Amino acid sequence: MTVKRRSRKKAALREGQEVIQPIRGNQLDALRDRVGHGQRISMQDYLFELGMHRQRFRDLEALGDEAILRPRLEILLHLLERFPQISITQSDLSISDAIDLLNAVRPKRSHTPTDVAILLGAEATSGWAWARGQAMSPTTQRLLRAFMLIVGGVGPDEREEALVQFEAVVFGVATGHGLTMDELRANGFAGYRERRRARGQPE
Repeated sequence: MTVKRRSRKKAALREGQEVIQPIRGNQLDALRDRVGHGQRISMQDYLFELGMHRQRFRDLEALGDEAILRPRLEILLHLLERFPQISITQSDLSISDAIDLLNAVRPKRSHTPTDVAILLGAEATSGWAWARGQAMSPTTQRLLRAFMLIVGGVGPDEREEALVQFEAVVFGVATGHGLTMDELRANGFAGYRERRRARGQPE
C-alpha cells in the first residue's frame, strides 16, 4: 500500500486562490503610498485609517524583515488599497448589521457571529464576544466598516461579487499564513497573540 505524503506547503483555501504574502515590518511605511493611491497621506491620517497609535506602529516597523503576524491589520491594509471608498469614514455599526447583510447576500444559510469574526481577521470566538457587547478594537471597527461599505454599498445584484472580492483578500491573507479552509472555519485567525509572544513581538 502506497501512502501519499502531504506536501509541506499547505494547499490554498480555494482552487486558484490568490496568495497574499504576510506583511513585514519594513513594508508598513511604503504601504502609505498605496493606501493613498499615489499620494503620500500624512502619518496622522495613516494611523487613523489603521486604528493604531504611533508607538505601536513604530514597534511593528522595528520588526524589520519579520512578518507582523496581525491578520486584521493586513486585511485592512489590502482592502484600503483595493477599495479607496472605505477610507476615513464614520458610522455606528454593529456585528448584527454584518450578519444581516451576509444573510441577505447568501440566504441559503443562517450566518453567525463566527462568520463575521473570520471575515474580520479575528479568532472565531471573537464574534460571539462582540455580539455580547465586548468592544471591538479600532482596527476591527474599521474592517467592519469596510465590509459594510464594500458589500452593502453596491446594488443587490452586485453584492455576491463584492463579497467574493472581500473574501479573496481575507482568504489570500489566510493562505499566506499557511491556514487551510478547515482551520479557518474552525478557529478563524486564532493563536496569533501566542505566536507574537513567542517571538517577543508587541501585543
